[in-house]
Amino acid sequence: MSKEDHSRCSSEEIERLCCELLDNCTSEQRAEEIRARISECSCCSSRLDSEETVRQIVKGCDESTHAPETLRKKISYQIHMSQTTVHWQG
Repeated sequence: MSKEDHSRCSSEEIERLCCELLDNCTSEQRAEEIRARISECSCCSSRLDSEETVRQIVKGCDESTHAPETLRKKISYQIHMSQTTVHWQG
């Protein structure tokens, strides 16, 4: 496959490979295989680069920084309100 041929790449496959690689759940040999596969396509390589960048930014976030209390309450309320209870009478 040429470096510019993205037609053989499926989003699902590339997403799965990126997760396998970046979640550190694979051997070094498998990681090399994944990187080789992704490097065959510039679009897929760019996607991996972006994912690595986002993960580095998230890792670098200051864990001591907390959301404002009003935001926490709003999110908690929305989660609570989104729960659905189904009662079966049969």
